[in-house]
Amino acid sequence: MLHLGFDQAVEDVNVFALENPHRLVIDLATTELGSDLQLADSQGVLQGIRHGFQGDQKLRIVLDLSTAAKPSFETIARQGGQRLVIDTGVPLDQSGKVTPPQAQPEPQAISREAGTLRDVVVAIDAGHGGKDPGAIGQRKTLEKDITLAVAKRLHKRLNAQEGITAVLTREDDRYIALNKRIDITREKRADLFVSIHADAFKRKAAQGSSVYALSLKGASSEAAQWLAEKENEVDALFGDVELEGLSVDLKQTLLDLAQNSTLEASLDLGAEVLTQLKRVGAVHKPNVEQANFAVLRSPDIPSVLIEIAFISNLLEERKLNNEQFQDTLAIAIQNGVVRYLNRRAPAGTRLAAARQSSG
Repeated sequence: MLHLGFDQAVEDVNVFALENPHRLVIDLATTELGSDLQLADSQGVLQGIRHGFQGDQKLRIVLDLSTAAKPSFETIARQGGQRLVIDTGVPLDQSGKVTPPQAQPEPQAISREAGTLRDVVVAIDAGHGGKDPGAIGQRKTLEKDITLAVAKRLHKRLNAQEGITAVLTREDDRYIALNKRIDITREKRADLFVSIHADAFKRKAAQGSSVYALSLKGASSEAAQWLAEKENEVDALFGDVELEGLSVDLKQTLLDLAQNSTLEASLDLGAEVLTQLKRVGAVHKPNVEQANFAVLRSPDIPSVLIEIAFISNLLEERKLNNEQFQDTLAIAIQNGVVRYLNRRAPAGTRLAAARQSSG
């Protein structure tokens, strides 16, 4: 998987493969190179990289490959621009080496439990609960009640999808510390984590849905920073976690997360959910935002936090109390999750096997 970051919209992209020798060519119109291109490791599939310009600022990047490729690509909106994600279509083993055709396992043989295919597990986290009511609307609606209602609807809908098992971090009105929510997610061996909120903002006019992924380099907006600080304060208020700094090991884990495919997958998942939410109502920001939410700090599970609406906005508070609107939100999130999994379901799952057989 190759990731290229851009400061603005990516337009007129062409990706194709060549043989004799094997190469992958990426053509980008009206593009300037911000830094030199280098491969961290020239072993495995990628043997080398080079680039050049072909008039009118058309950038051509050529990747030298050790085997034939069947490339596909997509663009993902993210903080400050876009990211072009290119899948070479070359099967790899866990060490990153090319899997010889004769050694490729049958889909039925890839699983956490040898010899069987499994469901994708989606952990749904209803924000707040118990002694922590969350935000309170102008009409005294409690965030913890709304998030649980929507989480239960999403749970029911995802469990009705073939190949998906949904689990809840809380099923009733109880308080669960942020770190415990992560522990529950790991205990359930979840592949995805979706945290649902309906927060408040100091500007009562703030409205629309938002989707967040983790950031370690500052928040993408004032609202993102304010919300993250407010959410992270909860455990400090109730004395469950120490928020004054992080251990060296945890900092390193988070730094690694910012550079690996887990965060990229989180942004991809968030983009799919946000696209679906745009179809049912206003969104606060057009792209997935990023902030340092404590509940998103799982280093190997794609995780997003969804603000389904601002409970501090009187009109949105009324809508959040409407069961039909709650179901509409659950459907939108369900559709986003399913669209993501149709492309990126983990190996060894029924959804991944179905994708391979149809491809």
